[in-house]
Amino acid sequence: MYLDFLNKDINIKIIYTRRNGYSVKIIDDDNLELRIGMTINEEELYQMLYKHRRFLITHLDGSHTKSKEVIHLLGKEYKLEIIHESFNNVLIDDSNMIFKIYTKNENDRYIKYIVDEYYKMVLKDILNKYNEGIKRDLKIDFNVNFDFKNVKSYYGECMKRQRLIILSTNLAKYKLNYILSVIYHEYAHFYVSGHGDKFYNILEKVFPNYKKTQSNLRKTKYSDLY
Repeated sequence: MYLDFLNKDINIKIIYTRRNGYSVKIIDDDNLELRIGMTINEEELYQMLYKHRRFLITHLDGSHTKSKEVIHLLGKEYKLEIIHESFNNVLIDDSNMIFKIYTKNENDRYIKYIVDEYYKMVLKDILNKYNEGIKRDLKIDFNVNFDFKNVKSYYGECMKRQRLIILSTNLAKYKLNYILSVIYHEYAHFYVSGHGDKFYNILEKVFPNYKKTQSNLRKTKYSDLY
């Protein structure tokens, strides 16, 4: 069974057992095995996995070979240059497709921090430009806050009760249209918690070709180290 779980297509192999309870085994980034002692429908399965989302988010992180040579921004591939300096800065050279990082500390963890902060700034700029229009499209008449996390196993998460949407900073790697589809997706969860027909009907009305856009997003895989 394929399930859209936290904006990621997961293939779930369900094995029914005679034991009470259930267990979840991660096979790889896109496949889970569920052993369970009772029949379960898609909505129940989603709610079950959602209870363990923190664990799954952590352990479904990508395991591809990472590249230090390139970096992606808004769907474009740039050559990465790290330049030792006494200050931290990022310069995007679009004419030569170079992503330049000036830094006083060149270890990988610190470079990741610089990139993450830059991606966060890019997403904030997109929200400043498009957020009010998205809210009008979906008739959201209350304030919603945004937070950003460096996670690679999901694109966004809606915390309905807190009126909070969390976006993965890595979303800034992708094309603008893909980013907007995720923001629409998370806003739609203020109306519908699950991912049934009602949920997708809402999105298709305000975001034409939503399902195709999300499918293309999931097919786009990057192997940047940062």
